[in-house]
Amino acid sequence: MVSLHIEPTSRCTLSCPLCSRTQILEQFGKKFLPIEDINIEHLDKFIEGTRFESILFCGTYGDAIMHPKLKQLVETCKKYTDCIQVATSGSGRNARWWNSFIDCLDDKDIVDFAIDGIPDNFTEYRVNANWNQIEYAIKRTVQQGVYTRWIYIPFDYNKHTITKAEQLSKSLGINEFIVNESDRLIPGTGKIIPQCKNQKLLYIGSNGQFMPCCNVHDYRFYYKSQWHKDKAKYDISKTTFKECARHFDEFYSTIHTQRPDYCVYTCGKCK
Repeated sequence: MVSLHIEPTSRCTLSCPLCSRTQILEQFGKKFLPIEDINIEHLDKFIEGTRFESILFCGTYGDAIMHPKLKQLVETCKKYTDCIQVATSGSGRNARWWNSFIDCLDDKDIVDFAIDGIPDNFTEYRVNANWNQIEYAIKRTVQQGVYTRWIYIPFDYNKHTITKAEQLSKSLGINEFIVNESDRLIPGTGKIIPQCKNQKLLYIGSNGQFMPCCNVHDYRFYYKSQWHKDKAKYDISKTTFKECARHFDEFYSTIHTQRPDYCVYTCGKCK
């Protein structure tokens, strides 16, 4: 069964150094990264009639929880899947927001908290993050019975605190602690082993555009790609998921001969 990856919004309160958002703002300024929120009505019509194994809310430029109507978005998508997955830093929303939002999730759903370190050092990468907000978010999510995961990217500054972080995750009631090497640190150059194979996580950006995966939305690739040049063809307000999936099949059939730069960079394994 197909799964779907949606970027709800381009909004975020953090300035993580390796994030495409931070890089694009530093290089081009705010005008080049407008505030965009996925249109719930357009999305509902776009995916109508399709059943998904899961729907992931995660950002290329934004943090999922910053969508102004995330609860309504989740409730809409619940019609099309049994599993909602939310990936977030956990920072930027207060206790009142979490108390209002969390009851739209249940024990079939997943929340991933991206925390690269312990409270004393994780802001080395998660710049501007607020530990008190994150801790409350974790506790409230655990209390709701939602499956929770702590996602930890190792860097030189935090490799020595992995054990402490895992112990902290257990004390907070988190279900799973995952050390996740970032694919942004070691780009590929050789044989392409596509993550998009079998349509596992087809992607919709906060700009309302369908793409084969979130990596295409990276500004280094998107504006040169067919997905931008023919963007009217992939606008979710003007087409359907089934039609876009057909375009994906056409794209995938040539991936190894055409070797798009975003595929080589992300899914190209070193020889």
